[in-house]
Amino acid sequence: RRSVIAGLAPENRYTVVVERRGFARLRTLIAVPVEGEAEPVELVLEPGLAAAGRVLDAAGRPVPGATVALAPAAGEGPAASFAAMSFGEEGPRGPHRAAAGTDGRFRLTGLAAGRYDVEARAAGFAPLRVPGIEVAPPPGAGDEPADLGTLYLEPGEEVRGRVVDPQGEPVAGAQVYRLDTGHPDPGVVSDEQGRFTLTDLPATGSITISVYRSGYSSIQLPLDLPVDRPVEAVLHPAAGVAGVVVGPDGEPFEGATISISVETAGGSGGRHTRRSEEGGRFTSDVQAGTVRVAAFAEGMSSGTPVLLELATGQRRDDLRLELTRGGTVQGRITGRGGRPVVGAWVDYGDGMGGQTITDLEGNYRLGGMSPGRQRLRIHHRDYPPAERELEVGVGSQTLDIRLDPGAEILVRALDEAGEPVAGARVSLGRGGSSSHGGGDLTGADGGFRLRGLEPGRYWVQLDRPGYASARSEEMEVASGGEAEIELVMGRGAVVRGRLLGLDPTELGSLEIILLGAEGQRAGPGLVSHDGAYRVEGATPGEWLLVVSRPSGWADRRVRLDVGAAESPVVVDVDFGTGHTLTGTARLGTAPWAEAQVNVNCSGAHGGSTTDPGGRFVVRGLPAGRCRVRVHGQRPDGGRPLRADLPVDLAGDQEIEIAVPAPPAAP
Repeated sequence: RRSVIAGLAPENRYTVVVERRGFARLRTLIAVPVEGEAEPVELVLEPGLAAAGRVLDAAGRPVPGATVALAPAAGEGPAASFAAMSFGEEGPRGPHRAAAGTDGRFRLTGLAAGRYDVEARAAGFAPLRVPGIEVAPPPGAGDEPADLGTLYLEPGEEVRGRVVDPQGEPVAGAQVYRLDTGHPDPGVVSDEQGRFTLTDLPATGSITISVYRSGYSSIQLPLDLPVDRPVEAVLHPAAGVAGVVVGPDGEPFEGATISISVETAGGSGGRHTRRSEEGGRFTSDVQAGTVRVAAFAEGMSSGTPVLLELATGQRRDDLRLELTRGGTVQGRITGRGGRPVVGAWVDYGDGMGGQTITDLEGNYRLGGMSPGRQRLRIHHRDYPPAERELEVGVGSQTLDIRLDPGAEILVRALDEAGEPVAGARVSLGRGGSSSHGGGDLTGADGGFRLRGLEPGRYWVQLDRPGYASARSEEMEVASGGEAEIELVMGRGAVVRGRLLGLDPTELGSLEIILLGAEGQRAGPGLVSHDGAYRVEGATPGEWLLVVSRPSGWADRRVRLDVGAAESPVVVDVDFGTGHTLTGTARLGTAPWAEAQVNVNCSGAHGGSTTDPGGRFVVRGLPAGRCRVRVHGQRPDGGRPLRADLPVDLAGDQEIEIAVPAPPAAP
């Protein structure tokens, strides 16, 4: 069947998803050329495979209505290479889903062959994730589904708590939800007494919850499960701004856009907008810090922004933002061959004045510019950054801009047989740093064109799961010039083995990678439900195998010498039971909340974040000499503080680590 997709912007890449009953879902990447029609693309649908299994509770009883989802395992096939697939996504971009029947049985169809991570969820139970289950065609001409086995769900745990203000009074209507589920989490709302209950949590592990209510600064609380006491979340009143917007005639101006940005002691506190309402009024909660407030409206100049220093809970409700008659600059941005540049970002005032994006014809329009000398900045991924200065007056004026195409590098990825390697990640760098790409992938022909480069020396690196990284020598490109490079990606050696001492339910939360002595990276590896793992793409030399677990647990690190590709390296990684290090961090005599705790033992690293009481837990540590480091931000936003403590760990141990309280700010 022939289909035509029209209206695509030139010089862009699109992910195409094709679905039809009875066939495996197909995902591929297409590139739209600079000019003319794209070459016809033949998309071949393969017959879909089926997979089936059962969902039971711990007593062996069916769990009807349980949702089972399958997503391609990390690094497995084109579907995982073109876009990371989250279990929380819906529709064609999301995983395959099915519901268990009254007997607990489920069946999924339309699957492509490969490895999948499986997740099962049901109300009243902790979610279960099983990694690396193989879905393969049945032997012979059979149509039997792949057996996903039995998925056992454990009863879910609860976390109860209370949201209060600094005086201990209940805060009703606060939203409490998890941040680490990979799903849109609706969370719960605190009642009139500030109480809340989160359900369906795993029995062990670490989670992070967020607590928010209008009028208060939101907080995030890391928790180690199980939690044996109610959680107290203290919300502090937010800073705030309010005022009125007036027009050139001094009358209230309704419908203006209010831009509010905040710089906190720890960096950017975010940027958001509001609309002036009836009477020109506006109001907004903000974080404490340096607050910048400006108003914008069509054909109006914003004037001088208001800058404020606000402390926690401090409000300014007397702001007056005055709009004056401004100028409008509009025009068309073109590039190679005089063709329109679609999706270019255009701003002025160093990004704090106004901004817009060019349309499909390359047109842009900036209104409300203050009269006087202004500088426009233009950014597009396929062109070098450009600037234009002009004198802006009251009224409208036109400025068309032709962008310099810059230099280009055509990269082609080939395997050792000379065949193209699709889905390889392209990175471009200068010296020791990466400056471009990271999310760009080679197409079906193994090619990718890096455009809009400024003159200079660059290197190119290609990475793809299952292949060894390939990196070019530095090359010189001149303005308007074009370079072409082919990089051969070898399969590299395989590192494989078994993960010992872990419960099957823990395998889905692991990440396995290889780190090379010269900055190379291979992985992520595949983990099967039986604990077998496999990482491909290691070139000869020294590597560090890192098996990471969630926060609150120690990882494992093993140094390896990798030889030729035909010589796999087999190493088992034993987590065993390990030891648990618990403790309290203090800042002076007070608990130090939200501090980072890092534990470094021989061959293992672990981390956690302190709770509101300064408590932390790191599990799975081996015996031996360890270094514990606690570090975090000062309460007044000054230079971060840290403390180190050596610990000889021979079993489960409790410690206390303290940092002298910093002197009060003058």
